[in-house]
This record gives sequence, structure tokens and C-alpha cells, in this order.
Amino acid sequence: MQIPCPSGFEFTARKWVLGDRAKLLAVKDDQPTNLPKMMVQLAATGVVSPGPYSFKDSHLIDWDKVSMADIAVANILIRAHTDDTILLQPMCRICRSLQRDPKAVNLLDMPIRMASQEGVDHLRTGAPVRREIDGAQVYLKAVRGMDLMVIGTLQAQEEECIEEIQMCSTIHEIHAAGKAEPIKALPELREFYRAQSWEFQRGISAAIDELFGGADMTYTFRCDHIECRSEQEQQLPLDHSFYGMGPTRKPVSLPTSSSGAKSVRELMRKPSSPSLPESPKSPDSTSQPELK
Repeated sequence: MQIPCPSGFEFTARKWVLGDRAKLLAVKDDQPTNLPKMMVQLAATGVVSPGPYSFKDSHLIDWDKVSMADIAVANILIRAHTDDTILLQPMCRICRSLQRDPKAVNLLDMPIRMASQEGVDHLRTGAPVRREIDGAQVYLKAVRGMDLMVIGTLQAQEEECIEEIQMCSTIHEIHAAGKAEPIKALPELREFYRAQSWEFQRGISAAIDELFGGADMTYTFRCDHIECRSEQEQQLPLDHSFYGMGPTRKPVSLPTSSSGAKSVRELMRKPSSPSLPESPKSPDSTSQPELK
């Protein structure tokens, strides 16, 4: 099968097999942030188009150079070819109770954002992209495979600061009023980040999504504890449950969602890149795509 990524990078891959899950168990004490890179590396079989990346060997993928947005979408596409429904057993953020029944997420209609030309240029050259966000000049960069170990280590040390670490990892430097020198070091970036408004975080998140694309991994569910019943959004985790090591009992009905310019279903039907127009939808939008 062919796996098209938001940046235009495209490669061939096989489905995951049981032996891949055995390897996943063998490194269960490794940083969870490394799992997506490890699992896509196991499945990849060759390069179709390098897109913005310059690999030393044109037939081998250097996953350290690949953006996290591309790695995440590749994982979703491979999982959708392997098994398009994932079952999750999340904890309710309101009542803090683990859900009794697994929640089903259909991956085929998950929205996929393609990278902008400016983002593709950054992935090719490495030159930071400038954005004015809440009065500051912020120079942004893509999180790549090479960054996942450091990010995972920091998140393990400060679990309460996961969002802050993720946001600041996308910043190369900041030029702010009243600061004689650009803010570059991660500790100083985090200190500056904490002092900003909520709009600052939203601005960075929107810019990163627009530049590098990726998957909208939010899903909605209603807490199944009768004393709560709160409806909420959570993020689909790329953890052990994503790779088939979570709940196995499917509910009666499988909820689906569809929004965004592209979806996993569309990417699986016809490989596409940021420079190509969307392919027309087939009359039967519920039919399963032919696997390659």
C-alpha cells in the first residue's frame, strides 16, 4: 500500500502484523513518544516520493528528518489499512472515572490537513517561519522524529506540563518587546510562554496546523457513568491501545465523524499531495478503498 503524507512525502508500507506488537511489548519501558516513529519504521517498505526530505539513501527513510505531522498521519493510514476501527477506554475528565464500555473511533473519516507550501519549504530548508502572534515575533519550526526522545523525557519528568512542552518545542526563537536579545533556550521559552495570554497558545497551534498539516485526532463521547453523563472531546492517543493492545469488545454502533478538507478515507482511495487537487468522491462514499 502507498502512504501519502501531508508534506507530499509518500512511501510504501505493509500492514502491521502480530510480530510488530511483540516488538512493541519488548520496548514497553521506552518513551511513549517514540512509539509512532518505531511502528511506522517497522511497516515502511520503500520510498515513492521523498517530498521535501533529503535522504542520504533514496531507498531508505530517515525518520529522524520526518515531521511529527507526517509520522502521525502515516500511523493513522497504516492502522486504517490494518483495522479501521479503534476502541478506546478513556477516563472522563469531569468525574475522573474510567469508562465502562469502549468508545469506537472510525479512522476512515478522520480529517487530514495538508501542509502549506510555506511549511513544505521549511521542511526542505530548515529555515524557521516567522509569525506575529499576540504582539511577539515568533519563529516556528517543525517537530521531527529526532526531537521525540527529548520531548518524551521532559514530558515524563513534568506530566502536568505536556501541552507547554509540546508548544514550546515548535518555537525556534521569539523576538518580544522589552527583550534585548531573542529568546532561544527552551527554559526561557517556557518561562515566556507561561506569561502569555490564551490567544498566544491558540496562535501557535493554528500556525503549526496551517504550516505542517496533520490529523485532527479529536473524538467526542459521553461519559457512561449515570451520575456524570458529561459530553467531552479528547485526543486519540498514539499509544499501545492504538496498536491493537487495548479493549477488544466492540459496542453495538460505531460512531463516525467527517469534516475537514481531506479524510483518511480519501487519502487511502487516491494518494495525493499538497500541490494536487482533491480527487472527486465516488458515488458510494461508504465503500471500502482497494488496498494496494
